[in-house]
Amino acid sequence: SGSSNNCLDPLGDQGCCRNSLISKNPFGESSKWGDQNCDSPVLYSNQILSWLGQNLNPEFIIFTGNIGDRHLSSKTDKNQIKNILQFTGQIRSNFPNSLFFPVLGIYDYLQNSDYLLSQLYENGWDQFVPEIFLQYGYYNITLSQSQLTIIGLNSLLYWVNNTEKQSYVQYLWLRDQLTYERSQNNKVYIIGSLSPLS
Repeated sequence: SGSSNNCLDPLGDQGCCRNSLISKNPFGESSKWGDQNCDSPVLYSNQILSWLGQNLNPEFIIFTGNIGDRHLSSKTDKNQIKNILQFTGQIRSNFPNSLFFPVLGIYDYLQNSDYLLSQLYENGWDQFVPEIFLQYGYYNITLSQSQLTIIGLNSLLYWVNNTEKQSYVQYLWLRDQLTYERSQNNKVYIIGSLSPLS
């Protein structure tokens, strides 16, 4: 609240100021509820999740990430993990009876999505996704009453800046999985942050 909404940091990011940054003209003050140039404040997201939790009761929630800090100068693995766990914890506390299907977003990690996933898994994501998501970047969970299968993909593997090479294994698995789901007449939701051609 009250920080400048236009700064340029040494790494080239632009948007809300952090403590160590200097405002760039023209600039205004962000409110406690946020600003279009800024990451959403915790107060804002908590209020929205609280209202939704009191007024909705979805069968499941799909989470496609991008919760991490987008300012490169303040982005660390530790902060990213803390932010993601804090936000997903808020989702879980406001929707205790809803299933939760998460994947990672492009802004959620720095260098290695495997490290980030393993830390999230060790700190609570093991209750949402099977361990195969850590190893191969995919998972599937079928909601038998709905005849619906949720397929979660670590689509960061498709990002051209990513050096990991698991995407081919993921494609083969996805082909076989879709063939199987068709044979069972199941509907499929494929969730991820990036398209395969990103």
